[in-house]
Amino acid sequence: MQDCPAQTDGVLLQLNVKTGAPLLGGRVIQQSFAGLGDDRESAEKNAFGKFLLTSFHVVLSGLASHSCEQDGTEWSVWSGGELQWRICDSPLIVQGGDPTTVGYSSFRDRLQALFVKQASREIHWCETFFASLNGSLVGTDIRLDNEPWPAAHEEMEAWHVAPAEGYRLCRHFFMAIPNQK
Repeated sequence: MQDCPAQTDGVLLQLNVKTGAPLLGGRVIQQSFAGLGDDRESAEKNAFGKFLLTSFHVVLSGLASHSCEQDGTEWSVWSGGELQWRICDSPLIVQGGDPTTVGYSSFRDRLQALFVKQASREIHWCETFFASLNGSLVGTDIRLDNEPWPAAHEEMEAWHVAPAEGYRLCRHFFMAIPNQK
């Protein structure tokens, strides 16, 4: 856990999570989650909850063949050229708004098109984060294999329509495991 600047109305911290596994061939999945709460314990629970709701079960399912009845992951297949990937998706986590109004599936389709054009035959992971405030996109972070993904960021800016009022934050994670066609 890393403490962030002191807040007068609560605690803000950053949870950094690193995941390694033999299937990653020496690579490490690196993620950060913000936690906000009235005290340190509630801020830690907030950050860890975000990890559990997004990437935790995807990583377990993709790297350790683990499954739970209610873990929220979904599997699909993406194809491009001679390659095919089994995709394990986390649920879309939405704070500050109705999840049904986000329309994320159309952006996920854009990510799919970008991914199948460029992905090599190895395990990949993608993390998407975006936030809006009063009609404007105020923050995005889209990473493929821990690295910023500029083409996906451009697609996000072209796709995203922020709600006219209020704050909304969304987070999604997927893992792509190569198959032979």
